[in-house]
Amino acid sequence: MRRTPLTTLTVAASLLDLPNGTSAQENQRRAVAYAQAVEMSAGVCSADTLESAVTCAREKCVDSGGTMEACEVMAACYPGGWSVDVFVQIAEGPHWHEFHCGWISREQAIKAVEAVCDQTLRPELIECSAVELYDETGATHPLTEE
Repeated sequence: MRRTPLTTLTVAASLLDLPNGTSAQENQRRAVAYAQAVEMSAGVCSADTLESAVTCAREKCVDSGGTMEACEVMAACYPGGWSVDVFVQIAEGPHWHEFHCGWISREQAIKAVEAVCDQTLRPELIECSAVELYDETGATHPLTEE
């Protein structure tokens, strides 16, 4: 059986903690979203609301060469926390990116990559590595501490 990437939408449960009309800005937290058009482009956005982050990520995906129809939301989290973009490839050739968000710390995001890329759990992988690390504001950070 060949495994292929599944399109999933991950929404942190704490979104439900916001009272109606309360924005992430009032709580000083931000949402993050990742949209991808497979083999075309991707977009990552941080915004005050989950809806705004999703809309922005899809727009960035389109601006990078995808079509609105192809740019699917792969992950969205509130609070956004630390996020990591992981490149994954299986022996048969297909490859894709997995985006994992909502981690409390940089260290947790890096540990998530170790779990995602664990070949004892995913022996079909021939390549798996972190591509980009983001904080909640959407700023990128080096994958290794300097």
